[in-house]
Amino acid sequence: MKHAVKWIKKHARPLELSLYRFYFEQGSENEVVEALKSYQNEGGGFGHGLEPDFLNPNSNPIDCWAASKIIDEIGLSIDHPMVIKLVKYLKTTPHKDDWMFHYNIPSNNLYPHAPWWHYEDQKAISGYNPTASLLGFLFNYMDLKDKEYPIIIRMIEQAMTYFIEQEDVEMHELKCFNELYDYIYLDMNVKKFESALAKMNLKTIEKEHDKWFSTYCAKPLQVITSEQSPGFAEIKDLIKVELTFSAKNMHQDGYIEVLWSWSNDLEVFEVSKKAWQGILTVELLKNLKSFDVTI
Repeated sequence: MKHAVKWIKKHARPLELSLYRFYFEQGSENEVVEALKSYQNEGGGFGHGLEPDFLNPNSNPIDCWAASKIIDEIGLSIDHPMVIKLVKYLKTTPHKDDWMFHYNIPSNNLYPHAPWWHYEDQKAISGYNPTASLLGFLFNYMDLKDKEYPIIIRMIEQAMTYFIEQEDVEMHELKCFNELYDYIYLDMNVKKFESALAKMNLKTIEKEHDKWFSTYCAKPLQVITSEQSPGFAEIKDLIKVELTFSAKNMHQDGYIEVLWSWSNDLEVFEVSKKAWQGILTVELLKNLKSFDVTI
Protein backbone atom coordinates (compact mmCIF):
# COMPACT_ATOMS: atom_id res chain seq x y z
CA MET A 1 0.00 0.00 0.00
CA LYS A 2 2.99 2.29 -0.46
CA HIS A 3 1.28 4.20 -3.26
CA ALA A 4 -1.61 5.02 -0.89
CA VAL A 5 0.78 6.36 1.73
CA LYS A 6 2.54 8.45 -0.89
CA TRP A 7 -0.78 9.87 -2.12
CA ILE A 8 -1.93 10.72 1.42
CA LYS A 9 1.29 12.56 2.21
CA LYS A 10 1.04 14.59 -0.98
CA HIS A 11 -2.69 15.23 -1.40
CA ALA A 12 -4.67 14.65 1.83
CA ARG A 13 -5.89 17.51 4.00
CA PRO A 14 -3.67 18.28 7.01
CA LEU A 15 -6.28 16.65 9.26
CA GLU A 16 -6.26 13.31 7.44
CA LEU A 17 -2.46 13.42 7.20
CA SER A 18 -2.26 13.92 10.98
CA LEU A 19 -4.65 11.00 11.48
CA TYR A 20 -2.54 8.79 9.21
CA ARG A 21 0.53 9.72 11.23
CA PHE A 22 -1.36 9.05 14.48
CA TYR A 23 -2.42 5.56 13.34
CA PHE A 24 0.78 4.45 11.64
CA GLU A 25 3.78 6.67 12.46
CA GLN A 26 3.42 7.30 16.19
CA GLY A 27 2.11 10.78 15.50
CA SER A 28 0.83 12.62 18.55
CA GLU A 29 -2.74 13.47 19.51
CA ASN A 30 -1.58 17.09 19.67
CA GLU A 31 -0.83 17.03 15.94
CA VAL A 32 -4.39 15.87 15.27
CA VAL A 33 -5.81 18.47 17.66
CA GLU A 34 -3.90 21.26 15.93
CA ALA A 35 -5.29 20.18 12.56
CA LEU A 36 -8.82 19.80 13.96
CA LYS A 37 -8.67 23.24 15.61
CA SER A 38 -8.98 24.92 12.22
CA TYR A 39 -12.56 23.60 12.01
CA GLN A 40 -13.64 24.61 15.54
CA ASN A 41 -15.34 27.94 16.06
CA GLU A 42 -15.00 30.21 19.07
CA GLY A 43 -18.29 28.96 20.50
CA GLY A 44 -17.01 25.38 20.55
CA GLY A 45 -18.90 23.95 17.59
CA PHE A 46 -17.35 22.75 14.35
CA GLY A 47 -17.88 23.86 10.76
CA HIS A 48 -15.75 25.03 7.82
CA GLY A 49 -16.29 21.94 5.68
CA LEU A 50 -15.04 19.32 8.12
CA GLU A 51 -17.64 17.14 6.37
CA PRO A 52 -16.53 18.13 2.86
CA ASP A 53 -19.91 17.96 1.10
CA PHE A 54 -20.99 21.31 2.55
CA LEU A 55 -18.69 24.26 3.17
CA ASN A 56 -20.69 26.14 5.79
CA PRO A 57 -18.23 27.88 8.17
CA ASN A 58 -20.89 28.08 10.88
CA SER A 59 -21.08 25.52 13.66
CA ASN A 60 -23.51 22.71 12.96
CA PRO A 61 -24.36 19.29 14.43
CA ILE A 62 -23.04 17.24 11.50
CA ASP A 63 -19.56 18.75 11.64
CA CYS A 64 -19.69 18.40 15.44
CA TRP A 65 -20.51 14.71 14.96
CA ALA A 66 -17.53 14.31 12.61
CA ALA A 67 -15.27 16.03 15.14
CA SER A 68 -16.64 13.96 18.04
CA LYS A 69 -15.64 10.73 16.32
CA ILE A 70 -12.08 11.98 15.83
CA ILE A 71 -11.90 13.19 19.44
CA ASP A 72 -13.01 9.77 20.64
CA GLU A 73 -10.63 7.89 18.35
CA ILE A 74 -7.55 9.76 19.53
CA GLY A 75 -8.63 9.47 23.16
CA LEU A 76 -8.88 13.06 24.34
CA SER A 77 -9.80 13.41 28.01
CA ILE A 78 -13.05 14.98 29.18
CA ASP A 79 -11.11 17.95 30.56
CA HIS A 80 -9.35 18.73 27.28
CA PRO A 81 -10.21 22.30 26.17
CA MET A 82 -11.46 21.09 22.78
CA VAL A 83 -13.82 18.62 24.44
CA ILE A 84 -15.07 21.12 27.02
CA LYS A 85 -15.86 23.65 24.28
CA LEU A 86 -17.64 21.06 22.13
CA VAL A 87 -19.77 19.78 25.03
CA LYS A 88 -20.73 23.37 25.86
CA TYR A 89 -21.75 23.98 22.25
CA LEU A 90 -23.85 20.81 22.10
CA LYS A 91 -25.62 21.86 25.30
CA THR A 92 -26.40 25.37 24.05
CA THR A 93 -26.73 25.11 20.27
CA PRO A 94 -29.98 26.45 18.79
CA HIS A 95 -29.76 23.63 16.23
CA LYS A 96 -31.62 21.06 18.33
CA ASP A 97 -35.13 20.47 19.64
CA ASP A 98 -35.42 18.60 22.94
CA TRP A 99 -31.95 17.14 22.36
CA MET A 100 -32.78 16.01 18.82
CA PHE A 101 -29.96 17.59 16.84
CA HIS A 102 -30.63 19.12 13.46
CA TYR A 103 -29.28 17.23 10.47
CA ASN A 104 -29.39 20.37 8.33
CA ILE A 105 -29.26 24.09 9.14
CA PRO A 106 -30.49 27.15 7.16
CA SER A 107 -27.08 28.74 6.59
CA ASN A 108 -25.98 25.68 4.59
CA ASN A 109 -27.82 27.27 1.66
CA LEU A 110 -25.51 30.30 1.71
CA TYR A 111 -22.40 28.27 0.86
CA PRO A 112 -21.45 25.63 -1.72
CA HIS A 113 -23.01 22.31 -0.83
CA ALA A 114 -24.17 19.00 -2.23
CA PRO A 115 -27.88 18.85 -3.12
CA TRP A 116 -28.61 16.56 -0.16
CA TRP A 117 -27.31 19.22 2.24
CA HIS A 118 -29.73 21.88 0.99
CA TYR A 119 -31.82 23.11 3.90
CA GLU A 120 -35.60 22.76 3.93
CA ASP A 121 -37.67 23.26 7.08
CA GLN A 122 -39.19 19.81 7.02
CA LYS A 123 -35.74 18.20 6.74
CA ALA A 124 -34.09 19.91 9.71
CA ILE A 125 -34.24 16.67 11.70
CA SER A 126 -33.51 13.32 10.05
CA GLY A 127 -34.44 10.69 12.60
CA TYR A 128 -31.54 10.01 14.97
CA ASN A 129 -28.81 11.05 12.51
CA PRO A 130 -26.59 12.44 14.08
CA THR A 131 -28.44 12.56 17.43
CA ALA A 132 -27.84 8.94 18.48
CA SER A 133 -24.08 9.26 18.11
CA LEU A 134 -23.90 12.70 19.75
CA LEU A 135 -25.93 11.47 22.73
CA GLY A 136 -23.39 8.67 23.14
CA PHE A 137 -20.55 11.17 22.96
CA LEU A 138 -22.18 13.32 25.65
CA PHE A 139 -22.77 10.22 27.80
CA ASN A 140 -19.00 9.65 27.83
CA TYR A 141 -17.67 13.20 27.78
CA MET A 142 -20.14 15.31 29.77
CA ASP A 143 -19.33 15.85 33.45
CA LEU A 144 -21.32 13.33 35.50
CA LYS A 145 -22.27 16.16 37.87
CA ASP A 146 -23.76 18.24 35.06
CA LYS A 147 -27.41 18.93 35.83
CA GLU A 148 -28.30 17.92 32.27
CA TYR A 149 -26.57 14.53 32.44
CA PRO A 150 -29.77 12.74 33.58
CA ILE A 151 -31.49 14.19 30.51
CA ILE A 152 -28.85 12.58 28.29
CA ILE A 153 -29.52 9.20 29.91
CA ARG A 154 -33.26 9.67 29.43
CA MET A 155 -32.77 10.60 25.77
CA ILE A 156 -30.55 7.56 25.19
CA GLU A 157 -33.17 5.27 26.71
CA GLN A 158 -35.77 6.92 24.50
CA ALA A 159 -33.53 6.43 21.44
CA MET A 160 -33.05 2.74 22.21
CA THR A 161 -36.81 2.24 22.61
CA TYR A 162 -37.42 3.99 19.29
CA PHE A 163 -34.85 1.78 17.56
CA ILE A 164 -36.21 -1.48 18.96
CA GLU A 165 -39.64 -0.62 17.53
CA GLN A 166 -38.39 0.03 13.97
CA GLU A 167 -38.71 -2.42 11.09
CA ASP A 168 -36.24 -0.53 8.89
CA VAL A 169 -33.62 2.13 9.59
CA GLU A 170 -31.82 4.27 6.99
CA MET A 171 -28.15 3.29 6.78
CA HIS A 172 -26.67 6.60 8.02
CA GLU A 173 -29.03 6.61 10.98
CA LEU A 174 -28.12 2.97 11.62
CA LYS A 175 -24.44 3.91 11.70
CA CYS A 176 -25.23 6.48 14.39
CA PHE A 177 -27.01 3.84 16.47
CA ASN A 178 -23.98 1.56 16.18
CA GLU A 179 -21.83 4.44 17.38
CA LEU A 180 -24.22 5.02 20.29
CA TYR A 181 -23.84 1.35 21.21
CA ASP A 182 -20.04 1.69 21.23
CA TYR A 183 -20.29 4.55 23.71
CA ILE A 184 -22.73 2.96 26.16
CA TYR A 185 -22.62 -0.85 26.02
CA LEU A 186 -20.32 -1.21 29.03
CA ASP A 187 -22.36 1.08 31.27
CA MET A 188 -26.05 0.76 30.37
CA ASN A 189 -28.57 -2.05 30.01
CA VAL A 190 -28.42 -2.61 26.25
CA LYS A 191 -29.55 -6.25 25.94
CA LYS A 192 -32.71 -5.59 23.89
CA PHE A 193 -31.03 -2.78 21.95
CA GLU A 194 -28.08 -5.03 21.14
CA SER A 195 -30.33 -7.79 19.84
CA ALA A 196 -32.33 -5.38 17.67
CA LEU A 197 -29.14 -3.77 16.39
CA ALA A 198 -27.64 -7.12 15.38
CA LYS A 199 -30.76 -7.99 13.37
CA MET A 200 -30.92 -4.56 11.72
CA ASN A 201 -27.23 -4.64 10.80
CA LEU A 202 -27.63 -8.00 9.10
CA LYS A 203 -30.80 -6.88 7.34
CA THR A 204 -29.46 -3.54 6.07
CA ILE A 205 -26.00 -4.41 4.81
CA GLU A 206 -25.82 -5.01 1.06
CA LYS A 207 -24.64 -8.58 0.51
CA GLU A 208 -24.02 -8.36 -3.26
CA HIS A 209 -20.37 -7.44 -3.68
CA ASP A 210 -20.80 -6.10 -7.21
CA LYS A 211 -22.98 -3.26 -5.96
CA TRP A 212 -20.39 -2.02 -3.46
CA PHE A 213 -18.26 -0.28 -6.07
CA SER A 214 -20.88 0.63 -8.66
CA THR A 215 -23.48 2.36 -6.50
CA TYR A 216 -23.80 4.11 -3.16
CA CYS A 217 -25.10 1.44 -0.80
CA ALA A 218 -24.77 0.07 2.72
CA LYS A 219 -21.41 -1.65 2.60
CA PRO A 220 -20.53 -3.51 5.81
CA LEU A 221 -18.20 -0.81 7.13
CA GLN A 222 -20.73 1.94 6.45
CA VAL A 223 -22.77 0.30 9.19
CA ILE A 224 -20.44 -1.72 11.43
CA THR A 225 -18.06 0.33 13.58
CA SER A 226 -15.87 -2.25 15.33
CA GLU A 227 -15.53 -5.87 16.37
CA GLN A 228 -17.85 -5.01 19.27
CA SER A 229 -20.69 -4.09 16.90
CA PRO A 230 -23.75 -6.35 17.31
CA GLY A 231 -23.83 -8.95 14.56
CA PHE A 232 -20.10 -8.67 13.86
CA ALA A 233 -19.54 -12.43 14.02
CA GLU A 234 -22.00 -12.97 11.17
CA ILE A 235 -20.61 -10.05 9.14
CA LYS A 236 -16.85 -10.37 9.66
CA ASP A 237 -16.27 -12.38 6.48
CA LEU A 238 -18.11 -9.72 4.45
CA ILE A 239 -15.94 -7.05 6.08
CA LYS A 240 -12.79 -8.85 4.98
CA VAL A 241 -14.19 -9.13 1.45
CA GLU A 242 -15.05 -5.42 1.44
CA LEU A 243 -11.58 -4.39 2.61
CA THR A 244 -9.87 -6.69 0.11
CA PHE A 245 -12.05 -5.42 -2.74
CA SER A 246 -11.53 -1.80 -1.68
CA ALA A 247 -7.77 -2.17 -1.65
CA LYS A 248 -7.67 -3.98 -4.99
CA ASN A 249 -10.05 -1.47 -6.61
CA MET A 250 -8.10 1.54 -5.41
CA HIS A 251 -7.13 4.06 -8.09
CA GLN A 252 -3.68 3.34 -9.50
CA ASP A 253 -2.45 6.62 -7.99
CA GLY A 254 -3.27 5.35 -4.50
CA TYR A 255 -6.63 6.72 -3.41
CA ILE A 256 -10.20 5.48 -2.97
CA GLU A 257 -12.61 6.66 -5.65
CA VAL A 258 -15.63 8.76 -4.69
CA LEU A 259 -18.89 7.23 -5.97
CA TRP A 260 -21.06 10.35 -5.82
CA SER A 261 -21.23 13.81 -7.35
CA TRP A 262 -22.91 17.08 -6.45
CA SER A 263 -24.37 17.80 -9.92
CA ASN A 264 -23.91 21.49 -9.06
CA ASP A 265 -20.96 23.73 -8.06
CA LEU A 266 -18.78 21.26 -9.93
CA GLU A 267 -15.55 23.20 -9.48
CA VAL A 268 -16.07 23.26 -5.72
CA PHE A 269 -17.00 19.58 -5.81
CA GLU A 270 -13.55 18.79 -7.20
CA VAL A 271 -12.06 20.21 -3.99
CA SER A 272 -14.59 18.30 -1.91
CA LYS A 273 -13.84 15.12 -3.83
CA LYS A 274 -10.12 15.42 -3.13
CA ALA A 275 -10.88 15.82 0.58
CA TRP A 276 -13.10 12.74 0.51
CA GLN A 277 -10.42 10.75 -1.28
CA GLY A 278 -8.11 11.48 1.63
CA ILE A 279 -10.75 10.61 4.23
CA LEU A 280 -11.67 7.32 2.54
CA THR A 281 -8.08 6.28 1.89
CA VAL A 282 -6.93 6.87 5.47
CA GLU A 283 -10.06 5.07 6.68
CA LEU A 284 -9.25 2.06 4.49
CA LEU A 285 -5.70 1.79 5.81
CA LYS A 286 -6.94 2.13 9.39
CA ASN A 287 -9.59 -0.56 8.88
CA LEU A 288 -7.14 -2.95 7.24
CA LYS A 289 -5.08 -2.66 10.41
CA SER A 290 -8.03 -2.75 12.84
CA PHE A 291 -9.61 -5.84 11.29
CA ASP A 292 -6.25 -7.53 10.66
CA VAL A 293 -6.64 -7.87 6.90
CA THR A 294 -3.44 -8.27 4.90
CA ILE A 295 -3.32 -7.39 1.20
